Amino acid sequence: MNTLTQTLNLTNQNQIQQDQNIGQKQNKFLDTMLGKAINTGINLGIRALLPNFIEDQVIGLKDTLIKEGLGATIKQAINSTIDLGKSVIGIATGHFDNLNQARNVVRNGGIIDTISGGLSFALNLANRKGLIPENVKDIINGGKEIIADSIKSNIESEFEDQFRKVITLNKNIERWNDYYEQRDFEGIRRETNNIQRNIKALFPIETTIKEARKIENLYKIIERKGGDFNLSEEEINLAKRLVY
Repeated sequence: MNTLTQTLNLTNQNQIQQDQNIGQKQNKFLDTMLGKAINTGINLGIRALLPNFIEDQVIGLKDTLIKEGLGATIKQAINSTIDLGKSVIGIATGHFDNLNQARNVVRNGGIIDTISGGLSFALNLANRKGLIPENVKDIINGGKEIIADSIKSNIESEFEDQFRKVITLNKNIERWNDYYEQRDFEGIRRETNNIQRNIKALFPIETTIKEARKIENLYKIIERKGGDFNLSEEEINLAKRLVY
């Protein structure tokens, strides 16, 4: 193995190992993203139903519901939505090919209905334990649609934010390719840094990860050669092969 191959292998070995379980990475990303959207949606919904509650009271009420079973329901709802949704739309690879697939799975996976049922259960249980007054329980039970709409809106906002990030990353890649054609080392250095930063906040899609990794590899080869853009066919092919 020559020095160039060793250098690139050392740079990529940890990232390549992570990319092998793309489906698990996607599930983990969705779990975090949906959990955040649901948590915010519940807060906003309770605040709308109980406008006289101060922020600490809203958070305290939500935390009580989480402890009394809503938290477990949310976890179950996220997992079952992802698993069932993949089955319904026929994903055989175990991972999503694009962001639209992930959004459609979440939209059609019944996550809102499951959480709504769990909310009623947690409210009734907390009320029986004397943790939530009867009138508060009745207000929230009667306004579950408001909370459900709030959760749904927050989930959609998270996906819209992801789509904006995809557009930004694609622009980074397009500019990188332009700078590469112009043999502008400072340009590809800047866009490589932008790509590395932006991809960390992006839903992991295999094709996107491979394209970003190829660019990183090409940049490292050019950097190692002191900014020389005259790459051999072997060097270009190596940059492509080492994304796997």
